[in-house]
Amino acid sequence: MDRREMIKVLSLLSFDWPNFTVPNGDQGALVDAWLRLLGDLDASVVLAAVESLANENREFAPPPGVISKRARELSAPSIPDIDESLAEVLENVRAIGSNAYTLGQNSLKLRWSHPAIEDAVAAFSWQAICESENPDVLRGQWARFYGAARARYEREQAMPNSVKELLSMINLRADRTLEEGDQR
Repeated sequence: MDRREMIKVLSLLSFDWPNFTVPNGDQGALVDAWLRLLGDLDASVVLAAVESLANENREFAPPPGVISKRARELSAPSIPDIDESLAEVLENVRAIGSNAYTLGQNSLKLRWSHPAIEDAVAAFSWQAICESENPDVLRGQWARFYGAARARYEREQAMPNSVKELLSMINLRADRTLEEGDQR
């Protein structure tokens, strides 16, 4: 999003919430601050998020973080719920069975409709899923593993790209530091 589009967003905010005003002389600083927080998003999605929030009869204009979260929710692909994800896993169990475990999951390349399902399968273990004999216990355990993977995915999607890049740099530095420590 560029400055012109951000000014359009701020204008819409002041139209929908008359108590949201841009102080005279500080418009540039306000545009810069909001661009820093929303600039990685598409302007049309941000405008849709503002409209969506305006329809909730909020008394005050939403802060940029709330707008960012709503914009990311609007533009993100839907995440399967627990039942849909478990059905997908069980479909693969029926089709492939424990061969995926004995051959090594990487060699079989199971395909999942969403990364959260893949993460939950990896955390749960394919063998444990295949060997489960009690459907109620399996569902309860799956709900825990998939719930955690889904929440992690949703948190990551809600982060601005600048925060993701910063965390990536920190992780790279931590990995290098750990590797250097192992070599000593």
